[in-house]
Amino acid sequence: MQVVDLNSSRYPDLLKVTKNPPKKLYIKGKYTPQIFENCLSVVGSRKMTPYGQRVTQRFVREVASRGITIVSGFMYGVDAEAHDAALSVGGKTVAVMACGIDAVCPSFQKDLYNSILELGSLAVSEYPGSTQARKWTFPQRNRIVAGLSQALLVVEAGYKSGTLITAKHARDCGRQVFVAPGDVFSSNYKGICQLITKGAKVVTSGLDIAKYYDADFKANFGAGESQGRLGIFGNENRKRERPVKRNLDPAEEKIYSLLKSSSLNLDDLVTTLGVSPSSVSAKITSLSLKGLIDERGGIFYVN
Repeated sequence: MQVVDLNSSRYPDLLKVTKNPPKKLYIKGKYTPQIFENCLSVVGSRKMTPYGQRVTQRFVREVASRGITIVSGFMYGVDAEAHDAALSVGGKTVAVMACGIDAVCPSFQKDLYNSILELGSLAVSEYPGSTQARKWTFPQRNRIVAGLSQALLVVEAGYKSGTLITAKHARDCGRQVFVAPGDVFSSNYKGICQLITKGAKVVTSGLDIAKYYDADFKANFGAGESQGRLGIFGNENRKRERPVKRNLDPAEEKIYSLLKSSSLNLDDLVTTLGVSPSSVSAKITSLSLKGLIDERGGIFYVN
């Protein structure tokens, strides 16, 4: 564990200039200041819908695979899904805890907590030791979640969601707020509607968000240096993208194309394709063996 004081050069620069930054940060994991250079905070409902899960997985994977650190608050729902999605592509994530740095809240996410530390990412808290989370520590934590990042993505949020507190902190800090479009009939979309009226930008993919960071980096360092420091934007990134494999039969090609557009579960694929579950499962297995798609939590997506 490391303890970083507000006056230390190792204290995250963005957090220093926020209102009421914590005087100390307790940090566990493999910490280098570079992990905070380009961060996206991702927040949303604890009552995550299957749609919210798909959006979080897809958007976060697209962003984290481009070297942007994912920051979230470690609660179940969208927070936990965001941490998991970042780790699944070898990205970095920062879990901002509402409890002491030696505690885990919620306790049933101990495996996720351990994975974050074991895979080179961080857990941070303004509270020492085994300090227990309290009702007031969650909104307090939200200012850190917002303050560590240049931008915030809100996936799902109810009308009185705590997520809106994080979005307010982000706006107050001058951060860009992104929102994912959702179902206008869902209670989880009411908070999103509020944020849109207050100037949040609607994005339809993680690539929309990555472009924001690309532009910001070029504005500050110049196009050449941005590629040199991150090694992920511009032409170099296009070279690294997986080439489309053409040794697919027509059914495999159709499933692959669908999953390139949106991550789907088996029922979605069966309904869209109008074929039997066994036929889809066979093609899914073939595509998986070819290394083109993967599955997490019953959701299939393109690697």
